[in-house]
Amino acid sequence: MVDLSTITAAVKAAATELIEAAALKPGQILVAGCSTSEITGQKIGTASSLEVGQAVVEATKIGYRHIDTAQAYNNENGVGEGIRASGLKRDDIFVTTKLAAEVKDYQKAVSSIDQSLKTMKLDHIDMMIIHSPQPWMKFGGKDRYFEGNREAWRALEEAYKAGKLR
Repeated sequence: MVDLSTITAAVKAAATELIEAAALKPGQILVAGCSTSEITGQKIGTASSLEVGQAVVEATKIGYRHIDTAQAYNNENGVGEGIRASGLKRDDIFVTTKLAAEVKDYQKAVSSIDQSLKTMKLDHIDMMIIHSPQPWMKFGGKDRYFEGNREAWRALEEAYKAGKLR
């Protein structure tokens, strides 16, 4: 179980140093973001999903407006819950997520983008990137996955044109 007091104290300390009071403007990416990479292992409806959500709420209370997650962190559901529970308008929070490093074809990328939206229960994601140019288990290998990354990028571009990504 995650100790929320430790997370909250760490988030507050980082926020004190990094965040200046400023409204999020359309197209703006805030430099100071709250990463959720260390809050993992969630299953929908479990305590850890609630912990992720609470960590996001606490981060927004002290000024964070950029929340970073990824499919690989297995916590997108909790991030979405936290965004909704924060009391902030959706457009006041900048959400970043990432295609899993193993997604190296168009159809899988399309499916993964839609799955992230469904999992977080959001109507759009502000930024979605390819988590790694190579699958983690093959990282450093000779195959650079150029074609697979182009196909994943094509799916990201189409999602952007469809308004799923900003």
